[in-house]
Amino acid sequence: MRSGQPSFSDCRWGPGVIITPTDTTRGITYSEAEFLGRRYWATGPDGKERIIKLVKNVSGATLLPCQALKYSTTAGRWGKDVTICADDTDPCCGVVESEYAGGVPTGKWFRMVQYGEHEVIMQTTSDARVTCAVGDPIVASADNGAVHKQNGTAANAAVQNRIGWMLQVTTNGTNNGLKASALIDVYQP
Repeated sequence: MRSGQPSFSDCRWGPGVIITPTDTTRGITYSEAEFLGRRYWATGPDGKERIIKLVKNVSGATLLPCQALKYSTTAGRWGKDVTICADDTDPCCGVVESEYAGGVPTGKWFRMVQYGEHEVIMQTTSDARVTCAVGDPIVASADNGAVHKQNGTAANAAVQNRIGWMLQVTTNGTNNGLKASALIDVYQP
């Protein structure tokens, strides 16, 4: 395997499937060591390839589609547990896949997008930072998993806080609080 590729390629769970580690109906318990934190190539609903990672929601709330995420800082859980980005200095690790229409309850496993074309939620109290051109870098905002245009301030200009780049033009009057197309690029081999 070449450097930079996901550890293996076939994800047994499709888009939008909420994974319960213990399936009492079938008497199956999925091993965290075997699945959690693993990366896969997957095809999005648009037919384009993306890199996803299986992670666990430990935020204490239901995660919504397209929310920006960061890794939990709990010892021994880095790369496996995630919570919502809530500040523009949060280092993002991916976004909730858009196919989770009802959201992802806390304690459940799910697919997080780390690389590829995907929607993000554009929102911030500073409307001007919702206005983006194609190619503008984006970071998490302080608005519950939303993102906005990266500005030049020292706090959010750091590369590790960047979640990706915009793939469409957005304006503050039209797109604040709505989803927009972006290239998610936080995959690190």
